[in-house]
Amino acid sequence: MSELLGLFSKLSEFYDRNLLWENIEELYENDAEKEQDKKNADSDDVPLSKLSAKSSVQELPFVRRALNDSQVLSTLLELSSAIRLLRGETSASYDNTYDCWDEVVKVSPRDSYLSFVYALAGLAAVDPTSATYTKLSIAVVNAYFLSLTIPGAKGFHIFETEVIAHCLQVFGLIERIQHPDVARRMSKQQAIEIWVRFSTFCDDFKLLLRYVHFNDHKDTRNLLLKKLVDILYMNHERGYAKTVK
Repeated sequence: MSELLGLFSKLSEFYDRNLLWENIEELYENDAEKEQDKKNADSDDVPLSKLSAKSSVQELPFVRRALNDSQVLSTLLELSSAIRLLRGETSASYDNTYDCWDEVVKVSPRDSYLSFVYALAGLAAVDPTSATYTKLSIAVVNAYFLSLTIPGAKGFHIFETEVIAHCLQVFGLIERIQHPDVARRMSKQQAIEIWVRFSTFCDDFKLLLRYVHFNDHKDTRNLLLKKLVDILYMNHERGYAKTVK
């Protein structure tokens, strides 16, 4: 088994095999609706049962495990490094007979993988001041985008425009960590680490745009490019250099 398949197999141990990404999307939408109800309605106007109708995403067993098991984060980082290495060189370690989605789906089923990605990608929006949430969100989005460069991503429907759009929401952290209320509840080191991780995204975006054709998905391509520009602009104007002051 190749290193890539081995890492996907290891990551799949943390999946929930019974959920689709659409199920996770529904949970996030329900959470957003409940939060809006709490903000907009008087306590007597909205039944308590409605405000607590469904469990939140972070209460799902596989998400709780991800939040408490450091192996999840380390595996995501290893996976990103492995894909980055494969795309950055023409080494003898690369063999597209095995390092392709035809083989990856055998150890990492498509539906379970996407539901895992969708769930963890949204955690940063739940609480941008949580180091655990932000690290997992950034790591899983980075790994997912790099996994789109694996041959067969479109054929096996790993490339999903709705999932990509959801993952891009993690870049909202760029603005959130500039907000005084959020910044006060974060350590200076945490803010620095977020900026460093987003800096890594710049190079990985280049790999994504180089290996994935967006001819039929121009809106998605433009959204990716906008986020890349946002990173560069915010980093220049209010980013890493000012964070360390």
